[in-house]
Amino acid sequence: MHTDTLDGANLYIGALLFGLIVNMFNGFADLTLTIIRLPVFYKQRDLLFYPAWVFTLPNFLLRIPISLLESLVWTSMTYYLIGYSPEASRFFKQLFLSFLTQQMAAGLFRFIAGICRSMTIANTGGSLMLLAMFVLGGFILPKGSIPDWWAWGNWISPLTYGYDALAVNEFLAPRWMTKGIGGKSLGVLVLESADVVPEEKWYWIGVAALVGFAILFNVLFTLAIALSKSYVLIENVRSFTHVQQFLNVLWQWQLLKKNKQS
Repeated sequence: MHTDTLDGANLYIGALLFGLIVNMFNGFADLTLTIIRLPVFYKQRDLLFYPAWVFTLPNFLLRIPISLLESLVWTSMTYYLIGYSPEASRFFKQLFLSFLTQQMAAGLFRFIAGICRSMTIANTGGSLMLLAMFVLGGFILPKGSIPDWWAWGNWISPLTYGYDALAVNEFLAPRWMTKGIGGKSLGVLVLESADVVPEEKWYWIGVAALVGFAILFNVLFTLAIALSKSYVLIENVRSFTHVQQFLNVLWQWQLLKKNKQS
């Protein structure tokens, strides 16, 4: 792809967004896995085997090596094939962002599972939450097009910081800064057109934000499963209701049989 025109730069922006979305949905498996495990957790929690944080911590720690491997494979396959900036430091920075995005996404989908507790509700409520994050992330709707009363949504969307960090890491590279148009380098023009602040510090702001969101979502997930009503109790109530209905039907049938005999 060309690195001396705005059209070529927009292709790179699209490639960065595609990578961000792929890494975001890489954590979707945690939604199904968590919902499947919740009945066992609630049973053991109610029997006082262990608190909620003991369930969260292993899930968080065991996801780290998996995310590292997936991020390494993804970045290694795409970085130089697409033709991003050839500096090794920027390769490892993008690799780090991919890893943090997956960790944040895994925490988010665990949190959705902890709140919804069933696939039907999770597919509805989770889709609504993801829709808001994507729309307010600053790439579907530019920041300047988001209404003022929705501006807070842009700042609390994790994708905003991931998108800004990826864009800054790529377009502040030397090859984008040497080509000037109208007194400004091409990299700065691309970032300004995407409503991204053209400063290196925004990479580290994005890193810090993704780390913070990953921790926040895991804490919220822990609180959700610690404070929610027992799944086992709900299933027992449902089972008891079904037994009652069966006994009522059986009693009515016996009564009808006696009436016929008499």
